[in-house]
Amino acid sequence: MDNPFQRLSTLSGKSFCLISNLNFPCFSLNPSPLALSLQSLMKVPPHTCSLPAPPALLPYVPHVPTTALPGKLTATTFALERPCCIFDHQANASDAVWLVVAFANASDTFRNPPSRADPGSPGRAYQLFPDSTSAYMTLNTTLLNYPCPKTDGEITVLRVGSETSCQRDNTRPTCNGPLPGPGPYRVKFVAWNDSGPVAETSWSDAAMIALTSILTILFATLLAVSPLCPTRSHDGYWHVTG
Repeated sequence: MDNPFQRLSTLSGKSFCLISNLNFPCFSLNPSPLALSLQSLMKVPPHTCSLPAPPALLPYVPHVPTTALPGKLTATTFALERPCCIFDHQANASDAVWLVVAFANASDTFRNPPSRADPGSPGRAYQLFPDSTSAYMTLNTTLLNYPCPKTDGEITVLRVGSETSCQRDNTRPTCNGPLPGPGPYRVKFVAWNDSGPVAETSWSDAAMIALTSILTILFATLLAVSPLCPTRSHDGYWHVTG
């Protein structure tokens, strides 16, 4: 009687026992197309979402002018030097540059809005500050108002909190309205293009706004000793020449 067990050798060198006198169906030793398809799917790397690049952090810290300037700090406003020549290599002339104003203890949790249209959204409205929002964005402009190079002998400043007409106007969420208290406040500049924020400065040091009575004395003192002559142009900025 023939041996019912026959040993077959495969190309891989492995042996399998086959019962030849039983009517078993034949099975291919090669992987099935379905198995190959599953293996191929398992080797495909998972799909990853492409996140927008974070804005470039510029080595500039917004600051109050160091030059003696009448009204540099008031009960509801403070002055900032314009960020001239700061964004020139990171932003285009058509990009929007905004000033972010926040209480000092809220600046660490602030996140830049992802869209150019978002800085003026109702959720970040000046009129909601500080009860319903910890920061607001204002003084929207372009690089044309921050020319480079600076004009010799001229100090150009922004005044934060100088608009009173839109203080309660909900249709003006980006109002540069009076500051609601002594602070302290921190600010930074951010440039947006159509894709989102592209560059930003560091946060400023904390700034306190002073009491009116103290500033009245300071203002009179500065007028007596300072040769600077501040003038306000049609664009709302102060220009000081000496």
